[in-house]
Amino acid sequence: MLHNATARYILSKALRVARKEVERYLNVLEQTFISKRVCPFHQNYKKEIVKTPKLYFMDLGLRNYVINSFNQTEMRQDLGDLFENFYFLEMLKGDFYGLDKINFWRTTNQTEIDFIRISERQEAFEVKWDRQTVPKSFTTLKKYYPEIYPRVVTRRDFLESENMDADFQ
Repeated sequence: MLHNATARYILSKALRVARKEVERYLNVLEQTFISKRVCPFHQNYKKEIVKTPKLYFMDLGLRNYVINSFNQTEMRQDLGDLFENFYFLEMLKGDFYGLDKINFWRTTNQTEIDFIRISERQEAFEVKWDRQTVPKSFTTLKKYYPEIYPRVVTRRDFLESENMDADFQ
């Protein structure tokens, strides 16, 4: 995951091209299914469109290449971002017909929740590699959107499902 403004800035510097040109490149990446932008969640649709989206890669190997990071898991500085991108891909994979709407939520004081998924049920996901503590942002979210069910997702969610699958083989 890269914040769109950050990605444009980094790419603009590295490629020595204008940010508008980088925006065109990012559009091509999205149209060719190499990356996907996730917009912020707002009840006001106009605000959602103008707020800065996040950029996720559809291929984690390509993501690692772009940021030049191929270290082993225990030596990675970007493990949280990598896991967040992985979970985004898992949500897309689980939405076979593409009916879910996936956003992220950020307040003006930078409180953030990684994903808000609107499907038959509204859910908020905070993705953490290790910690399972309930983030303070859930309290703020519940205040404004009591209908959204919050959930913390960690790597244990995937390890436990792998162990359960092994029990049935």
